[in-house]
Amino acid sequence: GIQLPSPRRLAGFFSTLLEDWLGAGAVLAHLPGSRSPEATAAQVAFRSAESQLLEALSSCGSGKELINQGFAQDVRLAASLQASVTAPRLAGGAYVNAAS
Repeated sequence: GIQLPSPRRLAGFFSTLLEDWLGAGAVLAHLPGSRSPEATAAQVAFRSAESQLLEALSSCGSGKELINQGFAQDVRLAASLQASVTAPRLAGGAYVNAAS
């Protein structure tokens, strides 16, 4: 994705990218419970873009950068909903199937 100074800060505030908000919103859309204002904003952003997720990710700055670098398939995968039946779990420095 986009290369920002580390840590990703802008004017003293943590900077998130569109795909961060949409990804968080996609997860939150399937979880019960109350939401912080930030979580609500992420969920609203996801719901707003859900029907045109590929277009949203392809047209944002980091999506364009990835496509231009030959990673269009990664952008398409990122826009895929319900693409996996498993959840990852970090084990020994690598992600594995959480059901394992």
